[in-house]
Amino acid sequence: MHHTLYLITCDKEELDQDFATIPTGTTSLTLSADTLGNLSVTGFAQALRAIPASVNAIDLSANNLDELSTTDLALVLAAIPATVTSINLRNNNLFINKSFEQRDNLLRALAPHEQHGRLSLAKNGESSIGRALAPLIELSRQNGGVLIDVVNHILRQLSPNPPLLSNKQVSEFRFFSKEQAKANEVEKSKANLVVVR
Repeated sequence: MHHTLYLITCDKEELDQDFATIPTGTTSLTLSADTLGNLSVTGFAQALRAIPASVNAIDLSANNLDELSTTDLALVLAAIPATVTSINLRNNNLFINKSFEQRDNLLRALAPHEQHGRLSLAKNGESSIGRALAPLIELSRQNGGVLIDVVNHILRQLSPNPPLLSNKQVSEFRFFSKEQAKANEVEKSKANLVVVR
């Protein structure tokens, strides 16, 4: 049976008190829009460690978690017991106003906590399509256009709108990639040419 507990809390003492009184059998905690990102990291993490083993889902959406540093966010997530298999981090602006390097660092920090879709990161300013586009195109270029159909398929799956690449663009990209691959092969063979006298 599924039991969700909605907690409205603003500070560490309230959070501790709420967690101490979680009814037996509660499987889901909703702490949405409680500005938990403003709590001290130590206090926040300490409270999360007290989550009972019966809880398998926690909603931390819209909690100003963008106020935490990457390291602090990783510490907070590490405090959540492994019995919690779903962590909702939506609407925390985690990727807003961050450089590509900062986004990559954040994704690396989140990776250890992302087992089998454990984290929900939607609506944090990082679109799936934007994140996938540059590396997919680069991968396709490196492989002589062979993967352009795969790239196009992935982009079509990620995009809720019409495909980013039309069939004509895919064909043109494939043609130019093959031509580039041929030119690269000619250059390689010239470099490997042994002059015999």
